[in-house]
Amino acid sequence: MKLCSKCNEPTDSDGFKIYVNRDKNGKQVRGNRSWCRKCENKKEREARNRLRLEVLSYYGVNGVPVCHCCQEKRIEFLGIDHVNGGGH
Repeated sequence: MKLCSKCNEPTDSDGFKIYVNRDKNGKQVRGNRSWCRKCENKKEREARNRLRLEVLSYYGVNGVPVCHCCQEKRIEFLGIDHVNGGGH
C-alpha cells in the first residue's frame, strides 16, 4: 500500500500511473507517480476542460463561447468544426 500525496488515500502500487524517463546517460528509468490514478485522471480531465473552454472562448464572440450560426451557448454542444462542418 502506498499513500497518494494528493488525496492521502492508501492505494496499492497498481493504482499509480507509471512514468518512464531517461537519465543523463540515456538509460530508461521507470517509477510510480506520487498521485493515484484517480487524482491523475481528475487533473488531466480538468486540464482538457480548461483548454477546451479557452479554445471555444477564442473562437466565440467577445471572449464568450457561442456558436456563430445558431447562437448555441451550452458548452457541451459547442465545437470548433460546427460552422460549414468538416472541421474546416
